Amino acid sequence: MAASNKSVGLQITLAIFAMLAVIGWVAFYMQFRELADNQTRFATAAADKQAAENAARKGLDDVETFKRVAGYNQSEVGDADQSVANTVVGAIMTDLGKVNAAHGPLPTTNLAAAIEFLSQRVTDLNNEREQLQTQLATRNTELAALRGQYQQQVNTHQTARRSAETDLANLRDTTKEQLDARQQQIEDLRRNLNELQVEFDEATATWTAERKNYVENEEQLVLQVDDLREKLKAATRVSFERPDGLVRWIDNTAGLVWINLGSQDRLRLRTTFSVYRKAHHGVARGAEDIKGQIEVTRIIDNHTAEARILDDDIYDPISKGDPVYTPLWSPGRTETFAIVGLVDLDQDGVLDRDQFHDIVEDAGARLNHEVLDDGNRIRYDGFPDKFLNWSEDSPTLDSDTKYLILADIPDPALAIREEDVAIRKAISAHLDAMRKEARLKGIEEIRLSDFLEHIGYRPQRRLYIPGLVDRPFNLRAGAASVGTNEVVGDRTAAGAVSGIYGRSKKLKPQTSAGQTSELYRGGSVGN
Repeated sequence: MAASNKSVGLQITLAIFAMLAVIGWVAFYMQFRELADNQTRFATAAADKQAAENAARKGLDDVETFKRVAGYNQSEVGDADQSVANTVVGAIMTDLGKVNAAHGPLPTTNLAAAIEFLSQRVTDLNNEREQLQTQLATRNTELAALRGQYQQQVNTHQTARRSAETDLANLRDTTKEQLDARQQQIEDLRRNLNELQVEFDEATATWTAERKNYVENEEQLVLQVDDLREKLKAATRVSFERPDGLVRWIDNTAGLVWINLGSQDRLRLRTTFSVYRKAHHGVARGAEDIKGQIEVTRIIDNHTAEARILDDDIYDPISKGDPVYTPLWSPGRTETFAIVGLVDLDQDGVLDRDQFHDIVEDAGARLNHEVLDDGNRIRYDGFPDKFLNWSEDSPTLDSDTKYLILADIPDPALAIREEDVAIRKAISAHLDAMRKEARLKGIEEIRLSDFLEHIGYRPQRRLYIPGLVDRPFNLRAGAASVGTNEVVGDRTAAGAVSGIYGRSKKLKPQTSAGQTSELYRGGSVGN
């Protein structure tokens, strides 16, 4: 049994060795066959390499031959897409560019086309040169013929000149007596001219004197016309202005009114209006019809705005339906003004030109011409920041100017310093010039005080400074109560009732009972 097992194991071992031997021979055969194929491919590749090297060597020889024939000795051929200057292609492209700039345009950017183009160009130029030579020969022939003709004309003119010189000599001899006679006539005429010059000078002096008298009379007549115009204006007080709006509602307790102007009318905040009586004789006519002043504080809607009451008449308070007007503002239009003089709005001795600019700008109006405090006149391109110094050649007042506002015109005779005299004289000169411009353009003049009345301006200063300026200030008198039952001093009634509160202002004042209300008892009154 053991021998049998060994025989089977030996058979299996032999079988395994046989299989391994077969596999080994198969692998060896495969490797040998692959080696043979690789040797075949290597031989083929070596032959291809030799052929490629031969072709490359021939190509390099051809390139060197082309470079030698073409005349380009650069070491590198270069790339057509990257034309480097130190390559053959770059040098060719550079030369083609020069040819194109000098004789172009070339049909294509290659050397053969350029050579063909230049060859054709040489042929064309040779033909053109032959034609020009032919034309030159023709012109030379014509020139020779013209020279012959001109020489004949020169000979003719020389003969004529000699004849003319002879005639001129004869004429000089024959006209000497005539020239002497003309000279005598000239002397006679010069003597007459001197006599006429004397007469002309006398006439000029007479005319100058008459013109001076005429100018003086004209100036006097202008002054008279202006004075009569002012008197006529003061007598008739005709106004062509119309109210800007009406008072819709009023709250006297809050000091507010509402007017029928708003955002659609392009109304602006801080615009001030004068409030007129319903039975007025024309707005912008005079201060006698003005009953109060208001200032816009809030735009409510398209045709409603709120305004605070700046001033009103307690005897004739602002009421519903009162017309309002300001020359500074018009619906959908920018009003234009000119001003000359020193601007002192509240007459406190301190100039308020910047404040006046703010008032005009807040209302949406503008100035086109202005004489400043230093006597210089300016013309605005964009009020209030853009302006130019005015000169004699600059534009004058235009017809769109609504008013020429006359502020304080200082008297040069009252100036103390020399520079102030020059400034005041300059202001006065500009005033005269602007008045003439306004008279020619039909522009109305208005004093600054009247203008401020019309726009509803009220000065905000309430502080009286003694000695600053000689003007009245409305100062409040007496003591004001903070509340009822306050002891602030003796307030015993005088025993008379004001006629304002009587039954009629024409009746005599009535007598009071002599007693003061206990709510307002003074310090010396009991209980």
